[in-house]
Amino acid sequence: MVLVLFCHNIANAQLTWPASPAILLPYVEKIKTIGDCYMAVANLPKQRADHADAVAEMALEVQETLGGQRSHDNTLINFRIGINCGAVVGGVIGKTKFAYDLWGDAVNIASRMESTGEAGKIQCTEAFKNLVQGRYDFIANGLKQIKGYGLINTYFLTKKHI
Repeated sequence: MVLVLFCHNIANAQLTWPASPAILLPYVEKIKTIGDCYMAVANLPKQRADHADAVAEMALEVQETLGGQRSHDNTLINFRIGINCGAVVGGVIGKTKFAYDLWGDAVNIASRMESTGEAGKIQCTEAFKNLVQGRYDFIANGLKQIKGYGLINTYFLTKKHI
């Protein structure tokens, strides 16, 4: 099982995602940037028992680090984060310029978690919530109509459980 995270800079703030941001933990792998959106995964290519915790920690650190900050052009940095888990298919695409990418329902739903989420919050699926249950706190966000998937229970990841 792979954990997929999307983080989208929704304020159009002048923010450049570095190749290896300080907030990106060594066991969370950047897959690509898509405009103002950053896609990362855990448990791929190397499997780890704590892959779900790695993604939760990264998302919370992004929230804490970027929340309320301003970019170099003084635009408020605002973001949405979406997380899901499941099976993916990976491969290399391109004829002259090669790129590694991932596909599958887990990726699509993680992207929908981001796009239907709220500014400054980390929206995730019930499957992700169940993986880290008891170690992190969540607020139920109710059922959301997710294009192509119907109604899905969603939650906001709020903090590490103390």
